Amino acid sequence: MMTVSFSPKEIELLKHRLAVPDALCDVLCDAEDDELAKLAVGDNVDRACTQIEAKIERNSVVFVVTSATPLERWILTDVIEGSTYVACHSEEPPAVRAAAIRVAKSVVRKLRAAGLEVGDVPVY
Repeated sequence: MMTVSFSPKEIELLKHRLAVPDALCDVLCDAEDDELAKLAVGDNVDRACTQIEAKIERNSVVFVVTSATPLERWILTDVIEGSTYVACHSEEPPAVRAAAIRVAKSVVRKLRAAGLEVGDVPVY
């Protein structure tokens, strides 16, 4: 069993997308996976986001490699691949933007090591 600990900045990145479950619902409704699309009911996504956030707050995402539901895995994947965290730093000084990119890469590395197949945080 693997646990993943996140720094405060990494938690900030993860919470950035979890804070907008409506956006996650919109993307989920368009999912090619019919089973996941059926789960795109606001309450389901809200509840899963709350549960993920609670686990992140405890610095533990054991569920990534043990008991993650398909919805939790999908949400975590979209939290990374649909993140606008780095884009929100696009007007910041280069050092601040570079720090945001490092945080994003660190989160991706940790989640992959924990067994989640996840793409990169968009850097635009």
